[in-house]
Amino acid sequence: MNAVIHCTKLKTPIAREEGRVILISLFDEVVSGTNFFKLVSQSTSPEHVLKTFSQRDVFVHDQWMAQLWVASLLHANVMIVSNGLDESVVKGMLAIKASSPREGLEKSI
Repeated sequence: MNAVIHCTKLKTPIAREEGRVILISLFDEVVSGTNFFKLVSQSTSPEHVLKTFSQRDVFVHDQWMAQLWVASLLHANVMIVSNGLDESVVKGMLAIKASSPREGLEKSI
């Protein structure tokens, strides 16, 4: 996730606005059981996540990670290429799944 955040949140972002970041990873760590995943997957959009956090009495452990992730999604689309993540997990992260780097590139053109 840091790779995506750094592509979109630098002073001069690497990814252009409304562009696409293709993240290729084995994803050895499981994200589906984390507070981050619960927060993001229960939302319909990045804007919905941020709206939830803007409510006065809302505080969730690790919400900063979800905030950074969805801020990146607002900047660029994220495509994940990984055999280690099920499509439902990628969809829950509000990202796009690709089965190979080639497919990711083809979907991006």
